[in-house]
Amino acid sequence: MKFHLMYLVGLLAAQTASGGDPDHSAHDGQAVTHPGHHHPAHVAGRAVGQPGHPDRVDRSIVVIASDTMRYDPPEITVRPGETIRFEVKNDGKLRHEFMIGDATEQRTHAEMMERDPGMVHNDPNTITLEAGGGKILVWQFGEAGELEIGCHVPGHYEAGMRARVRAIASNNSQ
Repeated sequence: MKFHLMYLVGLLAAQTASGGDPDHSAHDGQAVTHPGHHHPAHVAGRAVGQPGHPDRVDRSIVVIASDTMRYDPPEITVRPGETIRFEVKNDGKLRHEFMIGDATEQRTHAEMMERDPGMVHNDPNTITLEAGGGKILVWQFGEAGELEIGCHVPGHYEAGMRARVRAIASNNSQ
């Protein structure tokens, strides 16, 4: 109980410090179906980024998740601080995920999915896509670096269902 209370206080402090508006998250109108599965890596304000505001999008990118265990496009380049509206579509007959994170977050999420393979997400950086469905995820990228989009439905990530995301700072000094 004490850990949960401290975690909640920390989460609220991070939300307030980041200037975030909890009523305007990237998933307006979507319920969090497994709130107990959030982990500290999902807290806004980290190097990976944070939920973006739907009214302040720099550009939109359509991503297709397919039953061939691939995302299209397989690589995406963004700028640090850029807000992307991901229009994610599942063109297959299987359930898929779309999770933005660094290598550590991908491993952590994979472990959670091993324990609860049926979990459905609407976390700030993770959505679940039912067969033939689609969802929107608005994300503001953090620092420059290498990230991944991954699907952790059992067996999918291991079969290659991941896309590379490169956050590259523009070099204006030359």
